[in-house]
Amino acid sequence: YAHNILWDGSAGDAVLSDFGAACCLRAGQDDALTALDIRAFGLLVSELLELAQDEAGPLTTLREIRTLCLHPHPAHRPSMAEIVALLA
Repeated sequence: YAHNILWDGSAGDAVLSDFGAACCLRAGQDDALTALDIRAFGLLVSELLELAQDEAGPLTTLREIRTLCLHPHPAHRPSMAEIVALLA
């Protein structure tokens, strides 16, 4: 999932980008797609944690987010608003 990061090396800015599933969304599928996007975010966090130095503090929160996002039951995954609150 890290391949979905668009990076501007001159400015140092990064943007997450993945429009593959959004183009196929049918009415009534928005909850399923949201749960899938949250899982994908959890996988991205997991990949980033593999590259990070093993430190306490900020990484502890990211590990918690990863666990929440990868919950096997989509209905139990957090919303992106809940993830943002955890990061604040």
